[in-house]
Amino acid sequence: MAEAGYPNGFGITLHCPNDRYVNDEAICTAISSFLGRIGVKTTVAARPIALHGAAINSADSDFYPFGWGVPTFDSAYVLDYLLHTRGKDGRGSTNATRYSNPALDAKIVGLSSESDKARRDKAIHDIWTTVQKERIYIPLHNQVLDYAMVRKLDIPVDPMNYTFFKNATLGNK
Repeated sequence: MAEAGYPNGFGITLHCPNDRYVNDEAICTAISSFLGRIGVKTTVAARPIALHGAAINSADSDFYPFGWGVPTFDSAYVLDYLLHTRGKDGRGSTNATRYSNPALDAKIVGLSSESDKARRDKAIHDIWTTVQKERIYIPLHNQVLDYAMVRKLDIPVDPMNYTFFKNATLGNK
């Protein structure tokens, strides 16, 4: 921390939901403790997801955990909302990081009209390479989906975490 210009550390507030993810407030408390070990004095401010999400959408939080699902299974969905410059071209509505990169924005916009799969895949790869190098987001937690099963009932696990009982079958096992 001294080498970074903070010989006495610094303080920050970690805004956290307390009703959205499994153990979300406890995870934030653990993060706070880990940061304290290196001199970052962290205060956890837990709140319901309705307030937490609204604060992120209005860019009123600087340090926060946030989950993001991708119903389209396409990187463009993530890039449009979380990485594109906020408010430009109708994109970036959930980019509360204030990150802005005009070159990256142009590549993101280009994805919506690129019909050549190889060129689109390369553009997505290039964008993600930039994002990973610049460390805009730091993944800290991956919420695992848990299921319990019994042998006589088969309900296929859906990747979107939906239960479709129409696909359930009963067996004599």
